[in-house]
Amino acid sequence: MFSLETNHFRNSMRTIVSVLLAFVLFSNGFSQKIPVLKSHTYTISVRDGDYFKKGRWNIEPKVNPDIYEAPMAIDKKYKLVTFITDIDSLQFKVEKGKTYPFVIIINGKDSAFTQIKTIQSPVSFTKGYIKSHEGKTFVEIPAVYELVNIVIALTNTGKTREGLVVSLPPFMSQFALESMSPADTRPVS
Repeated sequence: MFSLETNHFRNSMRTIVSVLLAFVLFSNGFSQKIPVLKSHTYTISVRDGDYFKKGRWNIEPKVNPDIYEAPMAIDKKYKLVTFITDIDSLQFKVEKGKTYPFVIIINGKDSAFTQIKTIQSPVSFTKGYIKSHEGKTFVEIPAVYELVNIVIALTNTGKTREGLVVSLPPFMSQFALESMSPADTRPVS
């Protein structure tokens, strides 16, 4: 009888130890520590792939979560996104369609739950294209639009109705009307 109770006790203890061991192993395997970024300021910098955005991210503790959208080019599988403060930095290797939570602690007391969310970039420019067009502004007006605007400007309706046509500066307007006045008498069909 004593050996039966001892075996039952051993089996019970093995079951309890096995359950506890499994719990410890699985709880450590599934739990993830949320990364922490420390800062003394509410404005920090972000390096998003190849682009450095100095002082462009404002920490908002009241927004929960405060989401930073990281655009991903169609042809890229991942990129690096780094948040940089005056005292710390935190880098993530981000992939399409995923989110990356972390906490920013400001002055050791205020916290902001923040998230990096990857989104598909609507456009993807090469570095060469960006470099060759940096600081430049282009305005392209399709030739058909311009021609229709001139034709309407020459009609009586175009001359009398304000706002119907895009107005040119006075010196260009006068030049256009003088140049096109021989066509003024022809019907527009």
